[in-house]
Amino acid sequence: MSLENVIKELKEKKAKKVFVQYPEGLKLKVVDISKSLEKEGFEVILCLEPTFGSCDLRDQEAKRLGCNAILHIGHSDFGMRSEMPVIYWEYEIDVDPIPTLKKEFDKLKPFKKIGLITSVQYVKAMNKVKKYLEKNGKEVFVEKVLKYPGQILGCCTYAAEKIDDKVDTFLYVGSGKFHPLGVAVKTDKPVYSLDLEKNEVIGME
Repeated sequence: MSLENVIKELKEKKAKKVFVQYPEGLKLKVVDISKSLEKEGFEVILCLEPTFGSCDLRDQEAKRLGCNAILHIGHSDFGMRSEMPVIYWEYEIDVDPIPTLKKEFDKLKPFKKIGLITSVQYVKAMNKVKKYLEKNGKEVFVEKVLKYPGQILGCCTYAAEKIDDKVDTFLYVGSGKFHPLGVAVKTDKPVYSLDLEKNEVIGME
């Protein structure tokens, strides 16, 4: 979904005052998004608390602030009930993961079997990472539990847990530490993040 489609949906739902929720990783981009919405005539209220998943829906807070719609950025729609219209904008990030993966590949050399996981923003990068790893001799495992293969949430790491006994390590494709640290807590294997903002592979301690 594009910003233009988001604006169209908000107008169709007759939104006037919009409560915007977003994950930590998009806080630098949300200011520009807000300005674009304001140019279209919407009053924008930003949620200052980081949003940790689709289940973290603050409709009561939005209602108290006089909002009549929620824009939930960076997560998929999993059918959460709400007292007002909610538009889920997955906000996929189009980035080439291969240059960073090539540069940092030595950090993954000790591992033969790798489980791939990601957040919804980076699902497009997953297939490129999988092909590169397989081309370089790795056995790759990807489990589909949520909407997309390998997708995890802060409150749902089953895509990793289901393959824990098959892999030597997990590689998270995305940015930040929140999601991979959750997997490190829930599994017995080392977890690495292919951080596509910092352009490095980072081990979760």
